[in-house]
Amino acid sequence: MDKSEKRGFAPKSFLRFTAIELGPGRETSHWLVEIACGTPITLGMIWWHSPVGCYAFFPKPDTFYEKTCLREIANFCERQTETQRGKGLRQAESEVTASPNESFAVGLAAKAAATKA
Repeated sequence: MDKSEKRGFAPKSFLRFTAIELGPGRETSHWLVEIACGTPITLGMIWWHSPVGCYAFFPKPDTFYEKTCLREIANFCERQTETQRGKGLRQAESEVTASPNESFAVGLAAKAAATKA
C-alpha cells in the first residue's frame, strides 16, 4: 500500500485507455493505451486474445513499465474481461428459446440428416 492509499485517496493514473471504433460485426472492443500526461505516447493496445479467453495487453516495442502501470493495465484488462464474459452469458441466455429436450431432438435430427447425405 503506498502513501496515497493510506491517506484515503487513489493514486493519480498516468495512463489513458481510449476505445477504438472498429466498425460493424466486431464482438469485442479494442483500446489504445497511452501516457495520460504531457504529449500522448502510445504504449500499446488491448484486445480480446482468444487463445487465453480474455483481454490482453500488446505493448509496442521498446517500451518499459513499472509496477504501478502494470497493475493499472492488468486491472483494466480484468474489468473488461469480466464485462465481456457477462455480455456473452446474457447473449447466450437470450438466444435460448427451446427447452433442452427440444434442442437435443433438433440436434439428433440434424446429425441423422448429415449422415444420410
